[in-house]
Amino acid sequence: RAKIYLYKNSSDYLQDTQQAAWSGAMVSVKQRTIKTYSGQENFFDSILPHELAHIIFREFIGDRKDLPLWLDEGLASSEEKSNLALRMQIARNLVNQNIYFKFEKLFEIRDSALIVPDVFYAESASIIVFLKEQFGKDRFLEFSRQLRDGVGWKEALLGSFRIGSFAELEDNWKTFVLKR
Repeated sequence: RAKIYLYKNSSDYLQDTQQAAWSGAMVSVKQRTIKTYSGQENFFDSILPHELAHIIFREFIGDRKDLPLWLDEGLASSEEKSNLALRMQIARNLVNQNIYFKFEKLFEIRDSALIVPDVFYAESASIIVFLKEQFGKDRFLEFSRQLRDGVGWKEALLGSFRIGSFAELEDNWKTFVLKR
């Protein structure tokens, strides 16, 4: 279902793909290709699941241009088993220090050049974990189906999880992150 291209090392990968220096892999959903490099310890439990999650999610919901970056990356990052505990700890620290992305701003980010990777990926993954654990995987599936069926992502998010507003979502997420 997907082709994986392994480069000899990080330098070759970065030179060919023109990715940011912090990047360990990249995916092309349309072409179903993953590009990464050899020697990464967390390939099978983080990198591969992350990139495959992008492909599987987009195959299910379709090529939606209107989706925010946090949703795509949060879903993929929540599948990184070896990194998830650290991401949740980072999110907790961000909330404790009140330096997290406010949802109003987070939901508008569309360009990966505008992010601080550790902060962005941790917060995004923690939101997906919150939605799945707090409301259940069936509601997340309902949300995904609504996206597939063309419902706007904001409407689908609030409706599927029966949340009154993004402010309410943010407050409930903060409480969840601090208790986890």
